[in-house]
Parts: sequence; structure tokens; C-alpha cells
Amino acid sequence: MKLKIIFLVLFFVCFINVVTAGDNEDWEPISIKANDVIGDYNWTINWDLSFHYTKFDQNNADGSGLFINRQIDKKSYLPAIPLITRDSLGIDETPDGTAVSMASMRPSKRVSNSGGELYQNDGKTAHQRDWDALVAARDKVFKENNVTEKTTLLEKAKIIAYWAREVNRGGPVYESKHPADLIFHPSFCVGRANAFVGIMHTMGLPARTINMNTHSVAEVLINGRWYYAENINGRKTDTKEIAPMMPCSLMEFYADPSKYKDFTSESHVASAYFTKKDLHNGRANWQLGAHWKWHFIQCAKGDDVMMRHTLENGSGIAVSLNSANSAALYPKADTYYFKVLKGNPPVMHNYQKNSWYYAGHRVLQGDWIRKRFYIGNLDDADNPVTKVVSRLYLRGGETQSFAIPPVTNKEYAEWTLKINDKSYKLKDWKNWKLVKEFEPVVMMPVIYFEFEIDKKDLKQNDYNIFSFGSTLKNKRYTQHIYVMIFPDPIKPYINPHKPAQNERIQREWDVITDQKWDLLQLFEYAR
Repeated sequence: MKLKIIFLVLFFVCFINVVTAGDNEDWEPISIKANDVIGDYNWTINWDLSFHYTKFDQNNADGSGLFINRQIDKKSYLPAIPLITRDSLGIDETPDGTAVSMASMRPSKRVSNSGGELYQNDGKTAHQRDWDALVAARDKVFKENNVTEKTTLLEKAKIIAYWAREVNRGGPVYESKHPADLIFHPSFCVGRANAFVGIMHTMGLPARTINMNTHSVAEVLINGRWYYAENINGRKTDTKEIAPMMPCSLMEFYADPSKYKDFTSESHVASAYFTKKDLHNGRANWQLGAHWKWHFIQCAKGDDVMMRHTLENGSGIAVSLNSANSAALYPKADTYYFKVLKGNPPVMHNYQKNSWYYAGHRVLQGDWIRKRFYIGNLDDADNPVTKVVSRLYLRGGETQSFAIPPVTNKEYAEWTLKINDKSYKLKDWKNWKLVKEFEPVVMMPVIYFEFEIDKKDLKQNDYNIFSFGSTLKNKRYTQHIYVMIFPDPIKPYINPHKPAQNERIQREWDVITDQKWDLLQLFEYAR
């Protein structure tokens, strides 16, 4: 028994290592080692703001409303990520490599219909076989469409968008969603969006998949402008077909599809993901989420080598469209739109959580967390903000040992919200509540603190620091909360936990694993 305990201790010492970097910069990378996979990412607290406006900036004919250029953090940005090239390493070579197709791998004896169409002993890596197959498919399509040196990049991209929409349509859908597998097998929208993006990379063009609750599309960057690429067919009742590429970004199209009626069909505009909750400005996981780092695949299935959904290779890391992230997603845009569906009040959220992964950070007595928020103009004479509400999300289902006095025969902590230089002790403050509800979309409980903020405490057109924690009342640390954190590529933001020089530093991560290649503890949110 003693030997078994020693073995388990050694196992966890060797394979679980949580490291926090120093305070030399204004953000804090967290490195987690689990099994043979290391993820090194910046983590941020799931803490957001909502701005209650007097009215919408624009009312659409369908009853929806728009906010335009409100609360934009123009300093936010995404780190530069190099495009995938033929020389990139595959995930079969390194955990942070680009995914490879089932077609390029040796057929598995354990899995039926497991590919191998491109596999041969030719001295190439699996990724190089994928790359060459995509280039060959691209060149064949260009030849069939009489592409010449005079054909513009935009026209070439439109041709590939048509190809990705039509190739191998119909029949049983293949489990792999890799672009090279679409050459041989049918796929849903995910594979078609991947195929378009993959071939754009072979042309040296930045492109990204955009994932909603019920659909996946893509965007490509050409001459400094993002173009939205669709992959669904028009219906037979339509008078015209859906154009695979729109003369606008998806943000622009979704804001008011009626502006682009000459390029699309009635059924497209009326489709579920434009009329329901897939893209609206809300707090759930159905916002516009653009994958910030392309590794040739999303929603992968197949052999183990294609199921390594790790933080290190960027799988599952996405960026939602909101006021805090919009400038990072569309850095050269002149106008930013945030849509609210018909029947909803004029409230704009900057909810940022939109990736597969999240974790819990335990905040004990004496600990503090903080986050920086950009806040723009709140007192626009034409459309002022009437109320600002903040939500700090906790790990749903986790035990929250949280108490507010009076508590009989129990010590308690002085839980406090700080807004810039103003402090509010929760025991004396009335403008807060602890909410527990069930979220039907993600099928899990949701717990959060909701604070109504006095506008007088906020700095307009500037960054604001929000902190939450408690003073140390006893040495037993009987109270705690688990705040929700998630990996976030958006910069800049501040160290999420930076106590004063003499305060005790406590960082504890609840770690579990549910599949071989995932990092320990990391839960998936709507893959």
C-alpha cells in the first residue's frame, strides 16, 4: 500500500506541473504540463461588463437592433501567427504541429474506412502529402476555370469558395474534417470551411474558420479586408443562388443582411443561424467565434494522432466578437457592429468566453483577482448608458464556500469588490447578488456574482481595474470561491492575480482529464 501511494505521488509530481511566470510584464502566462503535452497560454478571468443603453443606434427592418462603434478597445490585438506552409511540422511529429488528414496516414487496421488514399513511402511527411494534394486540387480547379496571371486574388478566392461548396456533396459524411480528406469524401459545413481556409493558406492568404452553434463558415483576408465565404446551397425555391463569397465580412453581413440582397437568397437570410441565437450580442457560447490560429483542422475525429486537441497547437482557442475584441478581429475596420435580436432590450455585452477550454482558480481568504476593462463614452447625449452591470463567473458545480455575515458561530472573510480606487464590502453593499441558474445551451449550471456599477466610479475612454477578494480573518482559510478562467489570445491584459508584496500567494488549479491528449483539468465548452 505504501509503495502504491509513493508511486501515485511521484506520478503527479512528474506529470502535473503548474507554473506561474513572474511579474515582469502586464500579463501572466500559465504553463500546465499534463502527460506528454504542454500548453503555454495566457489565461484570463471570465469576467464581463454589460452596458444598458437608452436605445439602439440603429433599428433593422426585421426588428433587431444594432450598436455601432460602442465601447471599442482599439488597443486590443492578436499576436502575429505565421501561416501554415509546406515546411510546417505535422501533429504526428510534434504536439504543437498542424493536424494531418486520414488520407495521408497509413490506414488503420483498427478503424474501418480509415483513409490512406495519399499514403505511400515517398519520403514526404504526412503534412507535406496533404499540402501537395491541396495544391494539386487548387491548380486543377484554376485550370478548369481559365485562371491566368491577370486573375485577381479575390476572383481566385471566389473560385475556391465555389469548389469547397460543391466538391463531394452528398453521401455519408466522413469523420475527418481535414481539407485533404474533403478531396475524397463528403463533409458538412465544418469540412468545407476547413477546405477553403486550407487552400487559402497554400496561396499565402490569411484565412480563418468562424464557428457558430449550428454552422461553420470562413473568412479570408485580401488586400487588408476580410471577406465572408459561405458553403451552403441555395434552396430550389430561391430565385437566385447563394454567392459563396460576399463583398463584406461576416460581421458586416450579419449586422444587416438586407444590404447584401443582391448577393444572396431569401432562404440564406432567413436561415437559423442568422435569425436565432448563433451570432447575437449575448452572454452564451453562440457568439461569432473566429479561430485565431489555423492548424488545418477543427472538430477532428479519427485515429489518436488526429484527436490531440491540445492548447499547444491552438485547437479550441477562439475569439468572440464583442466590443473588447472587435479591433483585434478586424483591426482595419472603419465600423464595428453588434447585433441584438428582436424582442431584446438595448443592452450590449462584452462577454469574452468563447473557447472549448476553461478552468477553475480557487480564491481563498486573503487572495485577490483583478481584470482590466476598457470603458468608452457612457454619457453620449444622443444615447447615454443608463446602467453598467458586471458579472464574475464561477465554476458551475464546484463547491463555493462563500458566506456573508451575519453567520452564526463561523468566522467570515471581508469579501470586497474594488473598482479603480473605490471599495465595496459585500456585507454592507446592496448592489450585488449571487446568481445560480441552469444554462440549457451548454447543459450545465452557471454561477456568477452580478454587480451593478455606479458610473461615477468608472473612468470613461480609459482602462478600469476591477478587483475581487477578501481580507484575511483567520488562519484556517475556511472560505473560498472558484472563479472561471480560460485561455485568451487577446492582448493586452493584466496579470489576473497579483497580490501585494507581503500577501500570501495562493494558486490552486483543479485538474482532471477526460481523454488521452487533452491537458489535465481543461473542460470543453461546445466543441
